[in-house]
Amino acid sequence: MYQLDSLIVGAGFAGLHALQTLKKKGYTSILCEAGSGIGGTWFWNQYPGARCDVASFEYSYSFDTELEQEWRWSERYAKQPEILNYLEEMAQKHELYPHIRCNTTVTAAHWNDGTQRWEVATSQENYSVRFLIMATGCLSKPNVINLPGRQIFKGEIFHSSRWPDNFSIDAKKVAVMGTGSSGVQIISNIAPHVDQLHVLQRSPHWIMRAGHRMISDTEDAEKKANYPVLRELLNNSLLGMDVTGGGGSALDASPEERRRRYQTSWDEGGPSFLMCFDDLLFSLEANATACEFLAEKITEVVADPRTSALLTPDISRFPVGARRLVMDDNYYSRFNLPHVHLQDMTSQKIESMTPSGLKFSTGEEIDFDVLILATGFDALTGAMLDIDISGRHGLRLKEKWKTSPDCYMGLFLADFPNLFAITGPGSPSVFSNVVISIEQHIAMIESIIFLMEEKGYSSFNASTEAELEWADSVRNIAGPTVFTAVKSSWYWGSNIPGKTQAFLPYLGGVGTYRQLCSESVTAQWPGLRFQ
Repeated sequence: MYQLDSLIVGAGFAGLHALQTLKKKGYTSILCEAGSGIGGTWFWNQYPGARCDVASFEYSYSFDTELEQEWRWSERYAKQPEILNYLEEMAQKHELYPHIRCNTTVTAAHWNDGTQRWEVATSQENYSVRFLIMATGCLSKPNVINLPGRQIFKGEIFHSSRWPDNFSIDAKKVAVMGTGSSGVQIISNIAPHVDQLHVLQRSPHWIMRAGHRMISDTEDAEKKANYPVLRELLNNSLLGMDVTGGGGSALDASPEERRRRYQTSWDEGGPSFLMCFDDLLFSLEANATACEFLAEKITEVVADPRTSALLTPDISRFPVGARRLVMDDNYYSRFNLPHVHLQDMTSQKIESMTPSGLKFSTGEEIDFDVLILATGFDALTGAMLDIDISGRHGLRLKEKWKTSPDCYMGLFLADFPNLFAITGPGSPSVFSNVVISIEQHIAMIESIIFLMEEKGYSSFNASTEAELEWADSVRNIAGPTVFTAVKSSWYWGSNIPGKTQAFLPYLGGVGTYRQLCSESVTAQWPGLRFQ
């Protein structure tokens, strides 16, 4: 059994930065990655049209100012290959590859009370480590739907995050199940190239205009010259993004002023639409005015009235922003193509797959060559629960999270000493520019390890009281928002059958969270117990 200071699980933004930080400090570390290459989300999600929904300059590391200046982003919202290349460049520059074990799955991790260390089993080797750092990602475990009769279908079926290598969709008959971010990007991208496209929609999303564009040399130079100012703004913002709003209440503004603000934001594109007024995420009545504007945008683009109606969410049930924002420029226009067909999965259910497609409860059948499952992920907790993790006194993580996925500050787990769950449940994570949240967590990890070395501590453990208090604060902050109006969302875990339903992300904002972290550092972590 190999002896190490730390073992990191996952080679995405979080795992690579954690490895770089610990390596720089002289700690012996290994990073285990199940995939054949690094990149995390940007290794696995290689489907057509895959791109980020956070602006490129913002969705990047701040710790390396040289890379910040050297790297040239080509588009406002970078595509998957460009982000993957960026991470590969970072790993190469900081000489991380010798410490990375690809094609290596972590199967079990058990805390040993006697040695005060984690005993970790992988598909390749076993390790004894002082610190276990879970960088498994918020959206990394695919939610694969088990369809009746799947075994008799003669075509191709795969999840969007497991797109086959060198697989071409051109001139094929295709069905896409799911209309979240991945589904919308895939549909928008492949529609002009396929022979037939069936979109299997359970419930429609509000689709924001992204405003995709290339980055000019002038913009590139201006952004790089002002990076320190931008980073400070991001670190103290709500979402970790440079989004501005007009302030005030949508209900106090005149109809003309509301429309002007909405239209200006729509024309610019991006997530700032929700910042047009201060009460869009708190008042259902105010939120409805934004939904009405977005509904008009759908009818302006989609020619067929029935299709337009099916693509429009029910304003009373789905306030905009209560589910993760989806952004795309061409999605709605694709439904004007004669070979694109929308299947409403609320009025008909799937009875069974057939050798050539699907049969519905209404008796209708559709044929296709390829079924793409854009059915999302077991968010925030799924990847960690796939590993057999047990803490103090043999307590298993699956048992701990059976009733509520609590996690102190979204990073620490009571009864699981020396374990860090980067961007775990109860952190800003998926309600933020996740790179900002990752860097905040890495800074916290570095602070705690330094404190332990300074004081001679062997282990730390989050107190149960602190964990419960944090969980309560996460729920209390979400309480007065529109997020509580839509519980059929992966924010709540409701997309996974049998999963405990609880609101998972911290909504207090990146800036507020950073201040709470700073106060904990100053007070030497009152919510943690060291020994």
